[in-house]
Amino acid sequence: MRFQGNSLEELEELEQELLGLGETKLGGLSYSKIEVYDAMHSQLEELVQDDEDYRAYYSYIKKKLVSYLLRYGMHTYTDHLTIYEDTEKVLKKVLSYDSQNPIAAYRLGFLAYRSGIHSEAVMYFQQALNSQTFYTDEHFLLNAEQISRAVLYLTNSALHTAIQGEVPSCDIISTGYTSLPTQLCYNDGMLKCHAYRIVTPFGAVLCSEEESGEQQMKDVISLKFNKFGALLTYNGISEQLSPVQANVLRYLLVKTRRGEAATPWSLKDYFLFTHVITGVPEKTFSSVVAEVKRIMAEMEIPASIKVAEDEKSGYYFDGSSPFVVIDRVDEELSL
Repeated sequence: MRFQGNSLEELEELEQELLGLGETKLGGLSYSKIEVYDAMHSQLEELVQDDEDYRAYYSYIKKKLVSYLLRYGMHTYTDHLTIYEDTEKVLKKVLSYDSQNPIAAYRLGFLAYRSGIHSEAVMYFQQALNSQTFYTDEHFLLNAEQISRAVLYLTNSALHTAIQGEVPSCDIISTGYTSLPTQLCYNDGMLKCHAYRIVTPFGAVLCSEEESGEQQMKDVISLKFNKFGALLTYNGISEQLSPVQANVLRYLLVKTRRGEAATPWSLKDYFLFTHVITGVPEKTFSSVVAEVKRIMAEMEIPASIKVAEDEKSGYYFDGSSPFVVIDRVDEELSL
């Protein structure tokens, strides 16, 4: 792989140079960044053997590498199975660095399930659920909806292997007096009906893809996540946001209000291009928020992102405009 011959100092300089690359398009995530982090990981893995002072830096770079790989492989929801091999390769690479990563196993199970490789799906979903019980990094844990879906995917995969006459890899295919095809149909219906989440100021609901369709409500901020980040829409005007911009805006809309602002620390893990352990540099954080506010202003969205009075680098959503945030449950990732 490229960059393996560079020194750690050279790699850190390369990392900084790559910060200027946009992240609006999938390719903009830039596999070059992954290669740089991969080379940094290799060097730090050796350094930490002799000097524990590198441990924190090593752990942080490893997390960034895993995060980028997961984001690079986030388009697993697509119906185009031609991308299966590339996405599978990326997710397996995650497991090569972090063998118990629950979300990577979950997505591999999802890929296998969609491709009809049910014996592999059983293995990966079982691994995801097992890892969930002891994995310590909350950023890569499954959320409640994903846990429920993993159980349904696992059950369906086992039912498929049973119907096909294969020996199932788990013991959860007992369906009482319900026939296997009937149970499969019911479970598939549940998965489709709860595939998307819609969040508004009044709470969150799960729905089908059809129900998650474009929201064309007047004077409502709509943020719909996709494989490139998210599409921001307001009164018929749309703008594609990068992953960092989209996640920052979602956080502001859903989790902040006066007295509970977003800060460089609370959002540090959304900024994958920095390895500053103590948080995102205030200048970097503020520049992203400023860019989001600029885009919203150009779309004629009423000013609703405010500076926190008690924190010069804190921002919050004042609740003056209704909003809707739409994302796919299978694709959610904290980072």
